[in-house]
Amino acid sequence: MPRRPDSAGSDTPSSRDSSAASGGRHSSSLPSLRRDLRHGLVIARVDLRRSRRALVDDPARFVSVLIVGLLLIPLGLAAVGGAYGLGRAFGDDLQTAVPYARSLVLPGVGVLASIVLFYRLTVGPLPDHPTLPLTSTTTRAVVVAALLTSVAVLVLWVLAPLLVLSTAFSLGAGTVALPIGLAVWLVPLTAVGATSGYLCSLWLARIDRRLRIPRWLKILGWFLLTVALFLGWQAVASGSGHSLLESGYRLLSEGVVASTAGAYADALVLTAGIVSSPDRLAVSGGVSLLFLATAAVAFTRSVANVEHLWFDDETRTDAVAVSRPPARAPAPLAWSQSGRFAWHYLLLARRAPRRLVHLTMLVFFLFPLLSFAYSAPGRVLEFAPTVGVLACALVTGASFCLNPLGDERGALPAILLSSVDATYALRGRILAGFTLGVVPLALGALAGVGSGVDPASVVWLVVLGVALSLAAGGVACGLGTLVPKFEPDEVYGVETVRPSHIPLIGFELGTLVVLGVGLWLLGAPSPEPATVLETPLPYVLYAAFVAASGVLGYLGAARTLRGYTV
Repeated sequence: MPRRPDSAGSDTPSSRDSSAASGGRHSSSLPSLRRDLRHGLVIARVDLRRSRRALVDDPARFVSVLIVGLLLIPLGLAAVGGAYGLGRAFGDDLQTAVPYARSLVLPGVGVLASIVLFYRLTVGPLPDHPTLPLTSTTTRAVVVAALLTSVAVLVLWVLAPLLVLSTAFSLGAGTVALPIGLAVWLVPLTAVGATSGYLCSLWLARIDRRLRIPRWLKILGWFLLTVALFLGWQAVASGSGHSLLESGYRLLSEGVVASTAGAYADALVLTAGIVSSPDRLAVSGGVSLLFLATAAVAFTRSVANVEHLWFDDETRTDAVAVSRPPARAPAPLAWSQSGRFAWHYLLLARRAPRRLVHLTMLVFFLFPLLSFAYSAPGRVLEFAPTVGVLACALVTGASFCLNPLGDERGALPAILLSSVDATYALRGRILAGFTLGVVPLALGALAGVGSGVDPASVVWLVVLGVALSLAAGGVACGLGTLVPKFEPDEVYGVETVRPSHIPLIGFELGTLVVLGVGLWLLGAPSPEPATVLETPLPYVLYAAFVAASGVLGYLGAARTLRGYTV
């Protein structure tokens, strides 16, 4: 436990009062800096231990992480083999690798900053309740702790695998100094990447407070901004973007990269002992100091922004919830009890978008599609119905069905004690997810027909999408009731109960595999109905498997709910 600011000097009441009145702001003396570093290290160490303990004590979360690790092992082995082969290809002439290193310096900083940005947005800019007692020190110490935990994340997911790959590369090239040189070379890059990513997360938190629009519009805006940035990068990288973007990219690539990043790439080969040049060593050392100075400036600004977020009297500007009578369900949903439950869940998602925060994982599936769309724009509309089928199945199951018990929160006892059959709520979740998923399915079908795809082929894809979506809802409900999750988490600064990792990852991977098989059988993106009629056996077996999986998942979830019903 770090000492409070008042314990650094005297312990008199007046000193404590003056320290509290200062709002936890730091002093600039060297002893206070050492104290802040020590306190920050303690906070970071406790936070990492708490994260490790939470992972080990939660069997579902531990098993899900273990499954992901097992899935990544083949990819890691293939990457190590590729790095070793690349090292053998370069051989002793490692100077030829310097141009590649020059082109990766600034993108590497961007990747490190993006990972820290995403991580800090996930945990939120403010400490949670278990960490709050540890923050009874200066603001600078808390910022140090946040940066240390962010660096730990970078080491785990990026830097350690990169050092393993560099070791394999150096073994193939016949040199042993490269991993050591790379470890030293990565220190300034990690410093500037971690501090800049953390600073950007604080800026986004302040912008989020000041925007006077509802939260769901903010989420939509950040999503569209992410897509626009990705497409803009694709445009300027391929040289086919707007002239202003191209000129800015050329200025960056020819000016900054050729001088700053190029000199820093020379530092790698100098540190590894590949080249010996005092002049180049001096220039690369100066660039290293420039990176460290940039990190120091970002750290100072981070402290100022954290103080603004914590201590300034600034109210949140999200739309204020107004008490109003519940809206009536529209005609199609009002015809049945399940439809009215579906309307209830849709209203909850509209008023509290944090219930759907786990759908952000689906965004990662969007980037390969965007890359394909940019590389082959002429075939975008042709594949639109196929993408609509994929989106409909994933959204139907993932929106409301992956945690039927935990997502009800305080309303669960009322549902289980009600005279209404609890399975109506289960079917309502599937119907609510399908209501959201049918939107991309319909848009994809209309785009396909408008682009000249055979309407009969589009009809076959729509039928596949509807069948797979309903089955996906049943499977998701079954997985969600097998591994429920009731404990709330703070995601992107918002507290919510999200599904456990096991049903979430299992459902997404299983849906992609089953859907891929179905699209392959139909011959997407332009299936031919005659083929189905000529050889019906594979399609009958596939339809039986899809129907059986959906029914068994739904029946398992219904049995679990009826077991809890009084």
